[in-house]
Amino acid sequence: MRNVAFSPAGDALAFCSHNSTVSFVDIVGGGSVQTVRLRELPLTAMLFLPDGSMVGVGHCYDPLLFTRTASGWAVAGKLAGKEKKQAAAGGFANARNMFQAQVVRGETAAASAADSTAGTMHSNLVRGLQPFNAAFGGTAAEFTTSALDGKIGFWTRDELAAAMGAVAIQ
Repeated sequence: MRNVAFSPAGDALAFCSHNSTVSFVDIVGGGSVQTVRLRELPLTAMLFLPDGSMVGVGHCYDPLLFTRTASGWAVAGKLAGKEKKQAAAGGFANARNMFQAQVVRGETAAASAADSTAGTMHSNLVRGLQPFNAAFGGTAAEFTTSALDGKIGFWTRDELAAAMGAVAIQ
């Protein structure tokens, strides 16, 4: 087991495992357990949001949003709406970045260029997940992510809706 999270209302418990599964326990409904197998790498942290949804992060660099449907919990999608921000670099800075990518990460110039255009905020394992500007019973679904790459991402309600392709987050 990697992580455990309790819903703010106390009606659900979720835990993630090394085998890329997330299990949800319905505490109010008699303790039934539902396991969701992920296509992504395992999660390392989970957080129930005040709106009833749950977010999980880990080895896939992008947060996963879980929502409760009529048939149980399901993955609503990957929140990949944020892009890495890189300043335009001059000739010397480009050469230094290419050399650093080869030395530190063993990347070729093509791999380094592909990495710089990846549609994700983080480029390493995401370990931290915290609520942001939210209170129990509120409708805001905001949170922050932090990764081993040293970056911190702020996810607001509007960004969540946009990243999910206009999925309504209540």
